[in-house]
Amino acid sequence: MTQAQKRLFAGLKSDAQRAEFVDMIRAQQALMGRYEPWQEAYRLKLARAENQAQEGSRA
Repeated sequence: MTQAQKRLFAGLKSDAQRAEFVDMIRAQQALMGRYEPWQEAYRLKLARAENQAQEGSRA
C-alpha cells in the first residue's frame, strides 16, 4: 500500500469498512500485477498483531 492508502486505512472506523478497503486494494493490485507477495505479508502482519493482543490479555 502507498502511504496515502495507509493513512486512509488508519482513518477507517469499522471492521466492515476496513475489510472493504482491503478488498479494494487487492483488486487494484490484481489489475496492476506483481503484488502477489503482499497478501501473504498482510496475513502474517495480522497474525502477529493477533498474537500480541492475546499475549497482552494474558498478563
